[in-house]
Amino acid sequence: MEARSVERQREKPWEGEIYESTFPWLLEWRAKTQPDRVAFRWKRYGIWRRYTWRDYYTRVAYAALAWRASASARGRQVLS
Repeated sequence: MEARSVERQREKPWEGEIYESTFPWLLEWRAKTQPDRVAFRWKRYGIWRRYTWRDYYTRVAYAALAWRASASARGRQVLS
């Protein structure tokens, strides 16, 4: 059991770094290092569905681009 906790500690390269502990950075890091691992699962109509880290990152990126495009189309400034 002790080896497992040490292994988990090594999975956290962002520890101690402020800029690397933001949600966007962590999401991108997971998508690059473990793209095919399951990010989350849910059950719908009795069928288990899942998103991998790659799927999740792609959907978040598209949503962010759509939000930015809709705001700029209305003449609003979006900070990046």
